[in-house]
Amino acid sequence: MLEYLSNQIETMLPQLAADAVATEQRGQTKKSVIKALKRHGFFRVFQPKQYGGYELEFHEFVTLMINLGRGCGSTAWVCSVGSFHAFNVALFNQKAQDDVWKRDPLAAVGSSYVPAGLAKIVGSGFELSGTWPYVSGCDHFEWTVVGVNHQQDNQRKLYFCLVPRSDYTINNDWDVTGLRGTGSKSISMDKVFVPEHRILDFDSARSGITPGAKVNSRPLYKTPFFACSSYCLISPAIGIAKGALDQFIEEIGPREVKSLRGQKSNMAEHYPVQVRVSEASALIDAAKLIITEDCKKMSEIINKKQKMSTEQKLKNKRNQVLAVQFLKQAIDLLIGATGTKGLLKNNTIQLAARNIHAIGTHITLNYDIVMPTYGRHVLGLDAGVPI
Repeated sequence: MLEYLSNQIETMLPQLAADAVATEQRGQTKKSVIKALKRHGFFRVFQPKQYGGYELEFHEFVTLMINLGRGCGSTAWVCSVGSFHAFNVALFNQKAQDDVWKRDPLAAVGSSYVPAGLAKIVGSGFELSGTWPYVSGCDHFEWTVVGVNHQQDNQRKLYFCLVPRSDYTINNDWDVTGLRGTGSKSISMDKVFVPEHRILDFDSARSGITPGAKVNSRPLYKTPFFACSSYCLISPAIGIAKGALDQFIEEIGPREVKSLRGQKSNMAEHYPVQVRVSEASALIDAAKLIITEDCKKMSEIINKKQKMSTEQKLKNKRNQVLAVQFLKQAIDLLIGATGTKGLLKNNTIQLAARNIHAIGTHITLNYDIVMPTYGRHVLGLDAGVPI
């Protein structure tokens, strides 16, 4: 299946790349593209086999999303988060999984984990009201997982709630400079009832001990949520940077520049350009290596039915943030050599730069927020995050 999906990506890449600027201008990926991704099975990467899914490993998923990102960053982002959310749904009660996939095995799921709304206990479930931001690809997905806080017995706990498309409205409020094509709009609910079986407490998800892990026997579903949740965000970023580098090399090779005296030369012959290409490629390779190796290590631990240490979980997060820093540096090196062409909004390298810097603002990849956590832990302090 991995080979099949990889081949489909290679087939789709030219058209995705050609439409990348238009995708940004539209503010969302084409419906026909999402339908094709669904049809080919990209949203089934982590779906349990009992529903026809593939149950791939995280390093395999990362490789796929990196390759997809070479074509269109926004499309890869939507596909990547939608694919990951099948893992999230697989952690819920069996009945909740049936709700999503029994009638429609190709159903895809979005998320807004920010506990932005209000949750009120009603009967055996929650009644939700409020607005949840940044639901990437919401126009294309049949369900959304939202985060809610609920205080009980003087303790505030975080829960995931699984909500069908019919229960929320989509707000047209996504007008940004990066990742615009993801259509990451907010959704609103007013007194929406979520039954108990479609509620999952975050503590069980981050421990790897969930209702879904009991019915889906593969060790994959025992992966602690905190350790793996951001691979769906960093993977497209690596692909975006790789695509920008490929485009830069293609453009720079035949490009001529004139000196103030009118002398012509190829940009590729300039030493600073050669250095920028070399350093940018090394940074991108380093980001890819550190992420794929962490995923393999994580899967090795889980498949041996061992428990991931706090240090390993925090190291995963540290390395994801470091990888983003590498990618920022790489894309800035390329932008610095594109000249005034790099200022054009329809320049694909400029688009890649905006997208990568936007990804770096995500709360789970934000350098200032996440990077200190590993340092705090190894220095004997509380990490400062729920792990």
